[in-house]
Amino acid sequence: MIDGKPDEADWLRAPKLDFLQFWEHKRPSNPGFVRVLWDDEFLYFSGELADDDLYADLTEHDSTTWLNDTFEIFLKPSENSSVYYELHVTPSNTTMDLMNPAKDARRFEFARQWESGMVTAVSIRGTLNSWQDRDEGWSIEMAIPWKAFTDFFPVPRAGDCWSFAACRFDYTVYGNGPIRSATPQFTSLSFHRLNEFDQLIFSDKP
Repeated sequence: MIDGKPDEADWLRAPKLDFLQFWEHKRPSNPGFVRVLWDDEFLYFSGELADDDLYADLTEHDSTTWLNDTFEIFLKPSENSSVYYELHVTPSNTTMDLMNPAKDARRFEFARQWESGMVTAVSIRGTLNSWQDRDEGWSIEMAIPWKAFTDFFPVPRAGDCWSFAACRFDYTVYGNGPIRSATPQFTSLSFHRLNEFDQLIFSDKP
């Protein structure tokens, strides 16, 4: 069940990837991690993010979610294609999904016409958009149907490999922002360094 609480046994068995802060490649002041699962119908991501100041004031789908606290997933299914995907969710469960035809294509209006059909849920530990208190964090679950990608790519099988990155914008009144962090060890301040993405190898082992 996608409820924003990734506490089921399958999630707890899945390996964790920590978010690292840019440049220093160290854990940010608000640490977090991502997990990945898959089955015949969906690709699943969950995130557990510490956050002392939950901020998300956008409510419209495909709006400028990177101006809020945001959990982002980048997916590049093939080295032989320039197409890659970008999916966002905020602590208010506002979403954005893009199909980028190529790096630096600069075609946002075209990219956001793509709809993934993903299902998302979040749970927050704190008070959204309140500067007066200190929050604890938020949790995310995303289920992305394979049919979102099949116009260009086949559904992966065990042993196949995609490139991916989990990334984060963290805005806070308690420090300079946004704090950017990601699972790959990027060497420059950009989430679109496709050649530095992590490798997601699909396994049929529990």
